[in-house]
Amino acid sequence: MKKISLEDALSRELLVAGYIAARQTGFRPSNLKRSIRNVRVTKIIYTIIFSFYIALFAFITSFKQINFGIIAVSMLIFAMSGLSVSSMMTPLSYAIYGSTNIRDFLLSTPLDADQIHKLVGKAIFKTVDYIVYGTLGISLITSFIFKEFYILFSTAIGLSLGMFLQLVALELSYRRSRTRASSIATRSAASLIPLVFLIPIFLSGTLYKISLSNLRSLYFIPPISAAFGNRPYGAIASFFWITIFGYGVYRLIPDVSWKLISGPPSAFFPLFAKKISKKWKITRSKTLALLRADFQAASRSLLGALIGGPLIVFLVILMNGISSSASSILAFTLGIEMAYLSIIIPYAFYAMEMRGASALRMLPISKVKIAMPKLLLLLITYYIYEGSLTIVMLVKHVGILVMLPFLIGFFGPAASIPMTGIIFEETLKSGGSPTVMLTIAFFLVSAIVVAVPYAVYFVMDFFGLGFFNSIIAMVVTGALEFLILTFLLSFYD
Repeated sequence: MKKISLEDALSRELLVAGYIAARQTGFRPSNLKRSIRNVRVTKIIYTIIFSFYIALFAFITSFKQINFGIIAVSMLIFAMSGLSVSSMMTPLSYAIYGSTNIRDFLLSTPLDADQIHKLVGKAIFKTVDYIVYGTLGISLITSFIFKEFYILFSTAIGLSLGMFLQLVALELSYRRSRTRASSIATRSAASLIPLVFLIPIFLSGTLYKISLSNLRSLYFIPPISAAFGNRPYGAIASFFWITIFGYGVYRLIPDVSWKLISGPPSAFFPLFAKKISKKWKITRSKTLALLRADFQAASRSLLGALIGGPLIVFLVILMNGISSSASSILAFTLGIEMAYLSIIIPYAFYAMEMRGASALRMLPISKVKIAMPKLLLLLITYYIYEGSLTIVMLVKHVGILVMLPFLIGFFGPAASIPMTGIIFEETLKSGGSPTVMLTIAFFLVSAIVVAVPYAVYFVMDFFGLGFFNSIIAMVVTGALEFLILTFLLSFYD
């Protein structure tokens, strides 16, 4: 058997505790080495995807005839770099639910505290090493090819800020609070920190209209400073912020690394968490009882912040709709975005149930019953999103018929619930870590499942087969998808 260093061993345990989540689900992967290898393949795929986007944005701005401002491209590269690090470091939050076996083992060695911090810090960096090297490498190459150094500075600021914010999120997640409400608020805020990288992406439609000259007075503010990377003052400001964020990472790594291997703090399992509020006491409805249990889990889980994330994105999309010129194309685009956004919260609730999956399997509850609370959540969020968008479109004098397909097109997103249930079951069979190809396949199938009913409507309407006939065909297609996938979920083994 090939010998590995202690640093690599710690990195693998973080993968098991965080990415594979086998320490929380109670289900061991059939092949642990293959699961760890799948995580590494995922890192490579992430590196390729985000490096490609950085190169693509840099390539676009090389064409002067394309009217896409430097500030917009700089922000997009910054956002992609920050997201790449954040998305790969986020699963580390799972590791805090793991046991203290790493800490106990390290304390039995002759290593002092500084050496332990350094080892675990290197193990944390190994979770994003491919992405850091890949994105920095491609940005450096494209910067010299196109002689646009804002590409390199945008990438470096995004990476350093992404790592810093994730460490802050992990640090805050351990902070003990006197009350349950403040404890929930602290962990939710900590988990929402990385979502700042989504804001430039959703605002890109407005940013491309802004020229650098209009932001000259704000050149020192990150990440605007990166857009001025070809100017000496912009390069100095960018280097300053990269140094500041890098120093923040350097100072936080020792403290976070120790907490990461010390098990969950008592704040995650407060004594009063055992008390059941009379307002939530439900005895007759299994669906509502499960929904209540999911909300209680969300209040104690870092993943609970995923409930707030889509709400922020929803507000950003809605503001885009308010600020844009009214048209049926705008209504169609935002309506589809809202439909896909609505399925994120139910998916988050499935993800939160991963920790208690072994206990959930011992209850006399069918797989379809487990899916019902998520369907109820989807119903609520879908009509909040689409209803709000409809009001905006009506105020902008876009006819109600344009939004009608989305107002009655609930079955398309609803079909994603049993589909996600199948993904959940397959993930448990894999010990919490499905293969990369399986993950990609499930992602594509889920995207298609939501899109098919809407596609049926728009294709029929385009060929002049009648508005109401198109609506009926859309509803029937969505209902068939939902029934078929629910049937498959009920018999899934």
